Amino acid sequence: MTDTQTAIEQAKAVKFVILDIHGILTDNTLYYTNEGTKSECFSLADRIGCKA
Repeated sequence: MTDTQTAIEQAKAVKFVILDIHGILTDNTLYYTNEGTKSECFSLADRIGCKA
């Protein structure tokens, strides 16, 4: 069995994957208000980078 075939067989055994979508297609810019509240900027299109 080749390395590629072994990797494919191992991948088939994966039940789930947990990923963070921030910054896949954007730079994950952070904004802070004068009060210190943090907001994150990312595109909803970032999730497309995780699509199987």
